[in-house]
Amino acid sequence: MFEDSFARMRADEDDGGGETLSLLHMINVRPFDIASVEAYKAQQIKENTPFIPMTPERVALLGEVLNRGVALSIAAAGVCGFLALSVSSWFWLALPLAALHVIADMYIWNKSLRGHPSWQRVSHDDYEDFIPVQVLGALERVRAMFPRASFYIDKLVQNETIIDPFLVANIDGVDYYIAVWDEDDFLV
Repeated sequence: MFEDSFARMRADEDDGGGETLSLLHMINVRPFDIASVEAYKAQQIKENTPFIPMTPERVALLGEVLNRGVALSIAAAGVCGFLALSVSSWFWLALPLAALHVIADMYIWNKSLRGHPSWQRVSHDDYEDFIPVQVLGALERVRAMFPRASFYIDKLVQNETIIDPFLVANIDGVDYYIAVWDEDDFLV
């Protein structure tokens, strides 16, 4: 999944950290190119942003409109059924209207209530979710080579769900994106 998403930094690139990239390559850690990471992050924000930005006020208003709509549709179906003097008419008119309401509810609530996604950075030590063993191995190799490096997790968070976290090593003030993973895949 991730393999085609990121370019790698070459060992001979000028990263502002002197020979840091060469040393990282020596320990078999090839950081992702910053531009490809930023493009991926922007794409993830775009893909995970709801089509209707929902505030609590909009959610309440939408719920009220949908609930009144279903009440009106059932009332209209009841009147039509009464006029036709047939219970089956009322049932067959109300059923599709109620089904339409349920489908609209599921679609709108699912898309809108996910919340707006945002990238957050936390210290590696404060990250409480799963990190693949291979990612931890890369972290330990970098830590052994650069004892003063600090490690972070950049994670896309949407409604308390973490999407595609990155392991970031900050070495002498320069960030290196070392790994990315999700529940199915990882790339170190």
